[in-house]
Amino acid sequence: MRRRAPGLGLTVLLIGLLFAPAAFAQYRGEFYRHDDQRFWWYQGDDRLYELLVPSQGQQYVERDIFGEKSLEIALGDEGPFIRVASFPGGSAELDRAREAMSGRWQHVFSNAQTTENRTITTSNGLQARFVVIQGRTPSGQMGMMRAVFFTQGSYNAYLVWLGRASDYTGLNQEYWLQAVNTFAWLR
Repeated sequence: MRRRAPGLGLTVLLIGLLFAPAAFAQYRGEFYRHDDQRFWWYQGDDRLYELLVPSQGQQYVERDIFGEKSLEIALGDEGPFIRVASFPGGSAELDRAREAMSGRWQHVFSNAQTTENRTITTSNGLQARFVVIQGRTPSGQMGMMRAVFFTQGSYNAYLVWLGRASDYTGLNQEYWLQAVNTFAWLR
């Protein structure tokens, strides 16, 4: 009768646990180191796209809801938040998403105003629709939603920055600008 070496089962279990998160990460999104320690490269939706995201967020939540795959990053306990999401469909679906996003915060913003609604060209040379909505929050502060919408063939993606207008400065602003300007389609 043969006996297993002591701890062999535990070793196999630990190795399995080490590789399980890697397998899970490949399903959702993958984070890679960047030369600037304030950022990670993030590849989302089965390597459909990549962009720089903050490496110092408070919380990172990946979701897949009805085919819309997203990563939401809380930059502080109460925000601001950066969200990147992708979903299938063409430009008609992207237009509906843009309309829905513009109306999404109407119930909490009083005197909401669209201050930007135009096409931009990112540093990567991508054309995108850029929208900014600002309004007074129930706490009396000025809230802001910034969104950029990308489309390529039957693929769509958008980035959102949501928080107090006064928080759109310094590192929070740099996080947003880096995300927008480094976004690139990988296929």
